[in-house]
Amino acid sequence: MNKIYSGVIALNLLILPCFPATAKVPSIITQTIQPTTAEEYFYRGLGFFNQNNYPKAIADLNKALQMKLSDPNDIVTLYQVRGDAYFLIDDYQQAIRDYTNALQYQQLALTYFNRGRAYYFLDQNQKALQDFDNAIALNNSDPDYYYFRGSIYYLLDNPQKAIADLNIAMKSNDSNTIVYHNKEYVYYYRGSSYFEIEQYEKALADLNQAISMEQSDPRFFYLRALANWALNKNQNALKDAQTALNIYKQSRNQEAVRNLQMLIGEIRADM
Repeated sequence: MNKIYSGVIALNLLILPCFPATAKVPSIITQTIQPTTAEEYFYRGLGFFNQNNYPKAIADLNKALQMKLSDPNDIVTLYQVRGDAYFLIDDYQQAIRDYTNALQYQQLALTYFNRGRAYYFLDQNQKALQDFDNAIALNNSDPDYYYFRGSIYYLLDNPQKAIADLNIAMKSNDSNTIVYHNKEYVYYYRGSSYFEIEQYEKALADLNQAISMEQSDPRFFYLRALANWALNKNQNALKDAQTALNIYKQSRNQEAVRNLQMLIGEIRADM
């Protein structure tokens, strides 16, 4: 099954609850002087992170650790921020190591959530599920946690639990969440889950919503073609299958093209 839209990672929404006030050392943050202590490297590293300069942030935070940063609160923040920096450059293994270290100091829902996402992108879905469970146990009001756990349930072929979580995620209208900016994928995964349990009308309704928001993802049309076909709406199924085929041809996905061509033939034979 397909992954959650990777574009959610571009939403830099990793707001750390214990992120220190960088105004304490403005000359370090603006890089006008060279750091000489662990604390100065730490704060400059935070400054680089805020500027989206993740390699330099990692280098300075490494230096802060090497120089024995002493404040436990700063240490946990360092691991969280460096973990986020690794995550944002797609180094998920290193991100997991840092989140794990952070959790040894302080168990925060956000840290579990971020580590769960790193596991997710490494296809370690059971570990991701455990972390999302822990995140929700600590904070059961964040819709993003339910969005990702629902998507994991879908990938693990547990459509009933996927639907339950995605229903919760769908209720949010908070523009500061990942789910708000990816509603089409919430509809897609919930629609896919409805399809798996043969609730084709509900699947079709969700896929209609997904396609109203995003017309360039061939998976949406492919699955809606199957839902329409299951409901004996063969003309609509044929139209959706052809749309999916055209999009896949543009991306030169030969396997998907072959599958769509076979599906189109079967739908036509059924008309």
